[in-house]
Amino acid sequence: MNKNDRALLLSKTNGRCGYCGTPIDGIKWHADHMEPVLRKSTWINGKFVQTGDMNRPQNDHIGNMIASCPECNILKSSQSVEMFRETVSDRLRQLERQCAYRTAKRYGMIQETNIEIVFYFEQISK
Repeated sequence: MNKNDRALLLSKTNGRCGYCGTPIDGIKWHADHMEPVLRKSTWINGKFVQTGDMNRPQNDHIGNMIASCPECNILKSSQSVEMFRETVSDRLRQLERQCAYRTAKRYGMIQETNIEIVFYFEQISK
């Protein structure tokens, strides 16, 4: 991906992460395949290393890419957009297992909303 492609991706989301909406212009960000390409890789010395071609090369085009903050892209991994939406929605249930979260909730420091997850790119395309 060249500089022009990256600039295009960043402009599509107004300099924000296409998923969470966090400003990312001027910081390190990832160019994410919204629908995954599933690169063939293996675990070597504590990290994944690409070992072959993509399983879904048809998804490797600029129209399927979006600017993403590192946190969202790493969490999304090789999930589809809808699977990622489910992962984000499940975060509240996962937090409930943590004592610090439950304590903060009891003392009114946290208010849960159970809102429907709508990604930033969906909000700006309406």
